Amino acid sequence: MAPHELTRADVSDADFTDAAELAATGLADFRSGVAVASTVSATKTVNLVAGAALVHGDDPVEPEDKISLTGCAAAGTYTVATVVDDVTLTVAEAISDSTGGAAAFRYVPGAQRVGFNPTGLVNISAQTVQAALVQVDGAISAGGITEAVHEALDTIVHEIDETSYDEVTYTGSNPTNVTTWATVAKLKKIREEQYTYASGKVTQCVTIQYDSTGAEKMRTTEVYTYTGSKITSIARTKV
Repeated sequence: MAPHELTRADVSDADFTDAAELAATGLADFRSGVAVASTVSATKTVNLVAGAALVHGDDPVEPEDKISLTGCAAAGTYTVATVVDDVTLTVAEAISDSTGGAAAFRYVPGAQRVGFNPTGLVNISAQTVQAALVQVDGAISAGGITEAVHEALDTIVHEIDETSYDEVTYTGSNPTNVTTWATVAKLKKIREEQYTYASGKVTQCVTIQYDSTGAEKMRTTEVYTYTGSKITSIARTKV
């Protein structure tokens, strides 16, 4: 039996990602000056003149490539949806009826062709490197992680690593208030702890956290339970 021989018809360019596609930035054309016959709005079709070789040329055009039209009423940049044959393709976006003009083609960024696993990540759900980078940039531009996410990170040191000044207020021999200021000048309040006593024992502590403007951000209430003179449990409630 003769060995099976692969021919060009057995291989689709869409099955391969070559070096030029991976290195693409999405900013440079890989083909230009292709003559356009017409565009049809009803079917979102672009008809090119004979010899365009969209399928059988040295640089085949694939779905998701970009096509830029110039010199016609449909001038603009579109996303290739399907490649019908060597001279016909459809686009994803709406397109006007037109005749004449020229077309140029460019690859999408190579990073858009590389897979990405977002499992376990906070700000990224994308499944390609390009889309993941876009989401990272958006998170950074928006100020990083959200307050809710930051609050949930138990590996972040908060109170320990801050520079501050504590002012302690007493009622008799009992400290009833501890106010944490940013500096000894006491111009910016960071947090405050308010203690309540009964029979000489601390029964409750209310901790108030302030924002950068000095307004209350949140508070927690701790209630202490004793057995004899020893604290046996503390119930903490975030308000």
